[in-house]
Amino acid sequence: MAIGRHGGARHRQRHGGGPPYAYAGLVILALVIVIGVAAVLLSAHVTNITSAQTLNVTNTGVVFRMAGVEYVAFLHGTAGATAYVYITRTPVFVNQVLRVELPEGTTVHVNYGTANADMALTLKSIGASAYVQMVPVDPGLGIAPDSEYITSLPPTSLEGSPPSGTTTIKINANGSNTTTIKTTVTAATTVPSVVAQVTTYLKATEYYPLMLNYSIAYAKTLKCGLSQYDADYISQYGVAPAGPTTYQNVSSVTPYNMSLSVAQYSGALYTATYSTTAKASVGTGPALVVTINSSDGSISSVKYEGVFSGLGYTQLYNAYATMAGIGDSCEAYFG
Repeated sequence: MAIGRHGGARHRQRHGGGPPYAYAGLVILALVIVIGVAAVLLSAHVTNITSAQTLNVTNTGVVFRMAGVEYVAFLHGTAGATAYVYITRTPVFVNQVLRVELPEGTTVHVNYGTANADMALTLKSIGASAYVQMVPVDPGLGIAPDSEYITSLPPTSLEGSPPSGTTTIKINANGSNTTTIKTTVTAATTVPSVVAQVTTYLKATEYYPLMLNYSIAYAKTLKCGLSQYDADYISQYGVAPAGPTTYQNVSSVTPYNMSLSVAQYSGALYTATYSTTAKASVGTGPALVVTINSSDGSISSVKYEGVFSGLGYTQLYNAYATMAGIGDSCEAYFG
């Protein structure tokens, strides 16, 4: 959520006291699914494909651009020598997902939003990830898509699972400057199957894809500089930023990372907590807490805290639409 807005910065203080779901002595069996891993990875590099190029497609996603359109590809699963890749356009929560079956060595012609094929995918090798050759195809050539390998799915179908252990990702933030971010997926000895089930329930809600997009937007801020921010601000409002809306102020309180943790709250109830991290404490802490019944997936409560305090789903959705309209590394500052 953007902290800097025209007419004054939105510096949201967290409510005093600990969060209602943090109880002393509570045994929390938590799976920390760091959406920030995907967000940072996706923002780290965008490959512009103009001819045949092989990309390493992982379950945390890879971003590529063809004919000026930005896509995200996730490795959803494998079966023998076949990879199942999800492809969608950014922003992910408003665009369809294509599930593409890629047998090794077979070229599959794919059409995303066109009647004829606009790209050709070939699985070169498979292991923990999939090396996929991608080739742009001119729809004007009239090549039919290989429909038997393609399934169209709704935006909420994205289920890329995070890697285990600690992942270190380096991002060239400003020229030669490099930012290193470490993210960890942890579990209490054995991850209870109920946590995985609750996570599956969460992915079927409207909150999951929206928060995924927020996490990507937040991660992009690591590459936003003063000149880009000022240019975006003037383009949006017609005046230069001043006071609380300056880059120095806004960049300190706007999150640069969002993570998700799923933990037992009480009995069959589990909390899915989205937390943000910013340079300043005002932008750090729980932002969205969704309480889910592990037995049937029903939602018993939704709380907006921290940077989302006082907001709701509709406001966040509209704010992200504004951010996506800017479409660069500074977009999170304008929602």
